[in-house]
Amino acid sequence: MKLLMSIMLFSAAIAGTVSFAADAKRNQQRLTQTANAEDLDKAKTAFKASEQVETAINERVKAGYVLADEAEVVVVRGSCGIVGCDYHVLVVQRQSTKGANTSTGSVIAMVRVPAIGETTLKLIELKELD
Repeated sequence: MKLLMSIMLFSAAIAGTVSFAADAKRNQQRLTQTANAEDLDKAKTAFKASEQVETAINERVKAGYVLADEAEVVVVRGSCGIVGCDYHVLVVQRQSTKGANTSTGSVIAMVRVPAIGETTLKLIELKELD
């Protein structure tokens, strides 16, 4: 009986985790769909105009990296109200080295694009995982 209850609880926990993951994916898709191209462009523009970002990219270029592609954006948080929508957008610019033993790195920033007011940016530093 205890084994049956344990199996049932474990199954319920797995089903809840799968359901939560599916809900999170649907919410992310809705959030990305509500963000219009203009808001995402504001995030990219703030990223490209940032002295912090420029410095970080230049340091990588000096180390032999080249830009791998265009900066990419992902809406990670947002809310909408009467005056418009407020978004937190992750902007990522990847760089890679050339040659046989390539290496890839990124300059990452969280950009807040408010409905009213100035767009703000915070550079995110990646740490190596142990």
